[in-house]
Amino acid sequence: MTRFTSLLFLVVLCGVFYLAIYNSDSVRMHLTKELAYDLPLIALMAVSTVIGAALMFVIFFIRDTRNYIQSRLAQKKRKKEEMSQVLYSKAVNYAAANLVDEAVVELQNVLKENPEHIPSIIKLADMYSKKNETMKAMELYHKALTMDSGNIEVLFKSLDVRIAQGALHEAEETADKILALEPHNALALYKKREIFEQQSRWDELMYLQKTIIKNLPDSDSNKEAQQRILHGYEYEYGRQSLENSEIEKARKVFKEVIKYDKSFIPAHLGLAEVFLLEGNTEAGINYLEKVHKETNSLIILARLEDLLINESEPSRLIRIYKNALSDTPEADAIKLFLGKLYYRLEMLDEALDIFNSFDSTSTYSEVHKIKGSLYLRRNECEKAAAEFLKVIGLKRALRIPYHCLNCNHEATDWEGRCPSCKTWNTYDFNFDKHQKP
Repeated sequence: MTRFTSLLFLVVLCGVFYLAIYNSDSVRMHLTKELAYDLPLIALMAVSTVIGAALMFVIFFIRDTRNYIQSRLAQKKRKKEEMSQVLYSKAVNYAAANLVDEAVVELQNVLKENPEHIPSIIKLADMYSKKNETMKAMELYHKALTMDSGNIEVLFKSLDVRIAQGALHEAEETADKILALEPHNALALYKKREIFEQQSRWDELMYLQKTIIKNLPDSDSNKEAQQRILHGYEYEYGRQSLENSEIEKARKVFKEVIKYDKSFIPAHLGLAEVFLLEGNTEAGINYLEKVHKETNSLIILARLEDLLINESEPSRLIRIYKNALSDTPEADAIKLFLGKLYYRLEMLDEALDIFNSFDSTSTYSEVHKIKGSLYLRRNECEKAAAEFLKVIGLKRALRIPYHCLNCNHEATDWEGRCPSCKTWNTYDFNFDKHQKP
């Protein structure tokens, strides 16, 4: 390379001398208005060439120096990243082994070496969250977001912490940030739905749920379940409207739910309550009687009993029970309801006749049935009735426990939505539980 440069220099020098032979003219060069010099043309060319070469040298020197510095910085950064990754991997292993404190120490060491190592910042925040140190966790999530505002993972983690803290307003803002970045993000929509549920914002939930359903492809098997959730939100909105005395709004919503699902018992009960709040008890009773004929729902039947007893119409209720028994003579549940009604009315003979009509293979406690039969033979009817009452739990009228048909959650009071599995229209009477004396 040195020989080539020397040879090139000699060639250029020879060229200059050659040109000097045939270009002996001078050129007047003015430095100022008064100051001027006469320079040989070849000298001017040589000076220009030298200046150009010097400028090129400076430019290349600056470029090479900059590249060298950048290379050194990149090498230093790469070594720092490698060291950070080693420590980070060690911390992840501790975390996987549930050694939270050890993981925290290693992650702190990573951040001492490399304060901008985002995975370590996120992981350390996760560890603090696991230790229920939510303030420290949120500070680190915020730090990660200042470095990478569009990090969906960090936004979701921050959202989960906000929900756990009960900071629902901030949680909603975080969910909106995610949806601003990814408008169709299903998980963000579900999280926002969870926030609205905790705030009982049923009207907004209806619109949000419609958006969720709209985003699902027609072939999605989950679409029907999401549609049922929508009807549940509509029912809750109707119930809320009833509580706020917005009767017409409630009526419209309940009818809309029933239009799509005629077996949605809570909506039928809600519509009956609309009639009652309007002072039209007879219309409410007639409506429930009609619904019972269509659905054979025991929940509807229980509500009918309460209304008719309050209206002092037990004979009408007895007729309803007998009509139901004529349609399904082997329905033990209807017999139980009728027997309970006779007991409430102190029609003990009729009650005992009903209880005696139970199939001998019934799963009710045989001990008390036998004791009851013995008391009957001795004409001690009150004691016999007491034994039968122990079998079927007649201490209070219609206090058969409820259970969820979806998750088997048990409850003493009826609800339109199971508090355990969060599904609607799944409560029914738990006769298995009721059998136990």
